[in-house]
Amino acid sequence: MGNVLGKIGLSGRTQFPHVHISVCHNGTRIDPFTPSGRLTCNSSADTLWDTAIEYDAGGLLSLLFFDHLPKIETLRFGLETAPLTNQSPAIVIATF
Repeated sequence: MGNVLGKIGLSGRTQFPHVHISVCHNGTRIDPFTPSGRLTCNSSADTLWDTAIEYDAGGLLSLLFFDHLPKIETLRFGLETAPLTNQSPAIVIATF
């Protein structure tokens, strides 16, 4: 407790400063908000946080379908691509 684990930064290749943290126990990744893995809508489960913090569940911002692996610019700027057909060589789903 009290050790610096990382610093929030901006590499220039992201849209906002952020840090990625993973918590593992015995080689298995766990959610520090629900280390037991049993969370319900009304759960007051113990967490791994010393001081309770608000949990803001993630969400799906965008879901796009492609027939190829898209370039990041296509995703970032919403560039138009060809529609999928029954002749498309692949179905690639991009989420963010």
